[in-house]
Amino acid sequence: MPSTSFYALSTLSVEKALPRFLEKLYNQGMICVLRTPTPERAAQWSQLLWTYGSGSFLPHGCAPESMEGQPIWITHGPERPEGAETLILVEGATEMDLSPYKRCSYFFDAQSARGVAEAFAYY
Repeated sequence: MPSTSFYALSTLSVEKALPRFLEKLYNQGMICVLRTPTPERAAQWSQLLWTYGSGSFLPHGCAPESMEGQPIWITHGPERPEGAETLILVEGATEMDLSPYKRCSYFFDAQSARGVAEAFAYY
């Protein structure tokens, strides 16, 4: 069973908080999967990681690219790059089988009744 952390965001949006979190994981050499609820949100997250900060970018990939060699893989589906040990769930995305991962992080909006309900439902 992986270590599971819930991040209840009350002052920062997930779009502000998550890139910083991903930077830390990337700098530690971790391979991550960022799971979103839809393909459209996966594409939006991909764009955000190229533009979230002045002079900053996080190497990543998403479909239809190859996941091979990507330190951060953004998806709405079940795919997992080889070596990925960290799963990050956002915006109500879920994963029923956490066994391939050592770490799972669930980010949610603590100011949103829906965000809190989704987090409690997942837990």
